[in-house]
Amino acid sequence: VILQRDRMQEVLSKLAGSVAGGVSTGLCLCLPLFVLMWRIVRRKKAYKAEREDPFTELPLRAPGESLRLRIDELGDEQMSTFLIALLAPVFSLVLITGLPTQYRAHGLGIAFVVISVVSFMVGRDVIKGLRSLWDHKLAFTGERAVGEELTQLLAKGYHVFHDLPFEGFNIDHVIVGPTGVYAVETKTRRKPKENGKKAGYKVEFDGTTLTFEKIGRDAKAAAQAKANAQSLSKWLSGETGQKIFVRGIVTIPGWWVDDSTLHPVWVLNPKRIQVFVTRAAESPLPSKLVNQIAYKITERCRLKKE
Repeated sequence: VILQRDRMQEVLSKLAGSVAGGVSTGLCLCLPLFVLMWRIVRRKKAYKAEREDPFTELPLRAPGESLRLRIDELGDEQMSTFLIALLAPVFSLVLITGLPTQYRAHGLGIAFVVISVVSFMVGRDVIKGLRSLWDHKLAFTGERAVGEELTQLLAKGYHVFHDLPFEGFNIDHVIVGPTGVYAVETKTRRKPKENGKKAGYKVEFDGTTLTFEKIGRDAKAAAQAKANAQSLSKWLSGETGQKIFVRGIVTIPGWWVDDSTLHPVWVLNPKRIQVFVTRAAESPLPSKLVNQIAYKITERCRLKKE
């Protein structure tokens, strides 16, 4: 019994030494990569400390600015997840090669199980992250398309702003002009297909809920547009000292919208926004107040220095 115990201790001691050696080898192999990453971070901080941007005033936020930043974050998260997934087989290979020959088969089996579990867990997060990344890219393209459409209002004397930031949320687009102030919320949805061909592309609005043909219902979009309009109205009223009414608009790129019946929140195709905004006269604004509102929004809508 004593001999068996001593033998077992010897085997465990050798295995522990082999594993420790494998881990040390793996860390040594990864050391140049860690040093490179450290140097990049250090150099970035040094560059910012040594250089100053030439801009005295940063430009206004572009359409989809918040989405662009989120897309960058999601891309970085995906890259980090892939690196973690790649490290598992690399370390397993290093550990297996460090084991005594008679235990390598067992180590290979254990490594296969560990890598399979890690791959399953990481794969689930990767698929979820990719779906989120695709949705954000679609929304970004939608806001860019709407922003391009709204640019036509500039020639008619209107001010157009994008991605106006507030605490915890942003307003996709804001229109300011003689006919009033409008908070525009962009909702981009993919169109359904049947047998590989486009199917329904019509959306209906009953005053509270959007119904997308062959896709489903959205009861949050109109409420969000209304809340955004109220937040903007409250802020502008406080900044100007006058009661400013803001109209909420939901716009849906690429979908046909029945706009013959209007509700407190307008639901429009982007190409129809200009028509409704320029002919509206419910809350006409004097040019002095228009310029005052535009100035306040411009101050808030500029990019901030990092």
